[in-house]
Amino acid sequence: MDNSLTADEKRRFDAWVHSPTVYSSDVDELIVAFKLGSLLRHPASRVLKALRGLQGLDREMVFQVEDFVLNEQSLAFTGESPARLVVLTKI
Repeated sequence: MDNSLTADEKRRFDAWVHSPTVYSSDVDELIVAFKLGSLLRHPASRVLKALRGLQGLDREMVFQVEDFVLNEQSLAFTGESPARLVVLTKI
């Protein structure tokens, strides 16, 4: 996974990132959450929370998100819940 967006994805990302349920100072984290939401068919704002390790989310969705990150060579978790981050690795 990378942090590039197609023109269509960029339009949808820009609309999503201005939602009051979305906040991050890390653009890569936002892009990963957005792309994973599309790929796994879950709301990107909930994927963002799952990436951070927050409680109170659907366990199956959290498992899918965490499993994807753990099996994707270009992604890694750093830190601990509830403040962990997902980072893009250099492959």
